Amino acid sequence: NVRALDEEDKVVTLVGQLRRYNVMICGVCNTKLADSGSTEIEDYTLWCSGSKDGRLQLGVGIAVSNRMEKHVSKFELVDERIVLLRLKFKVCNVTVIEAYAPSEPAKEDSRKRFYNKLQEILESVPKHDVLLLLGDFGAQVGTNITGGHVLGPHGMGPEDANGVRLLEFCSGNKLVVCNTQFQQKNSHEATWVSPEDQREKIVDFVITREQHATSVLDVRPYRSADIGSDHNLVLAEVRVKLFDYIVKCFRPFKLKNDSAATTEDWQSCT
Repeated sequence: NVRALDEEDKVVTLVGQLRRYNVMICGVCNTKLADSGSTEIEDYTLWCSGSKDGRLQLGVGIAVSNRMEKHVSKFELVDERIVLLRLKFKVCNVTVIEAYAPSEPAKEDSRKRFYNKLQEILESVPKHDVLLLLGDFGAQVGTNITGGHVLGPHGMGPEDANGVRLLEFCSGNKLVVCNTQFQQKNSHEATWVSPEDQREKIVDFVITREQHATSVLDVRPYRSADIGSDHNLVLAEVRVKLFDYIVKCFRPFKLKNDSAATTEDWQSCT
């Protein structure tokens, strides 16, 4: 949650932090940008989905390093709360969804519309795609001490109504809340810190399909990343095979005088 990208300085700050931490793909929400589409910012491309009526409210986006930008095969502007980006590689495809859920005080109708739309978008994602569902869900999911695939043992605080809704959504779609799968220091747990009373919560999540859970190696917030927000930058280390590497083999051939070939005379057999 960047709390607005409506000024050039804020965008430059964000890109600087992404470069600092070598981030390939980053979901952002609460951009407060009315425009939709893509913008090149130094060595990143920011794909944004804003309010269709031009209001400077809400807004979501996905920043992609130029090293990954050539693999973008689909960008879907859903609405000011959901955006989808699909990247195509030789071995597998990756679908990234950035979501910005209604906060706890929001009306039930707003939450219902959000999750209905998110369900619709999720069902459109090919089953074999590596799915990364990112965003500020304004939810506390608590900690699971009884086992189960959705929630891990390293959460924070009790669950709230938004948390229950998120967990039901994840359970129904066989999704895993990756933040809670990894033990961190106390100072590396919270994704949001209240500027008023320093209360800490985990409300920004990295979620993936159960079948790809082992591809997520770590998830942790970085307080040292200054993005001008009361939300911390949450980084996930993900390892997936994207390319089929061709290993070339070589064999020495014989010269006319039957002497062994030198290194310079080798030829590829592929």
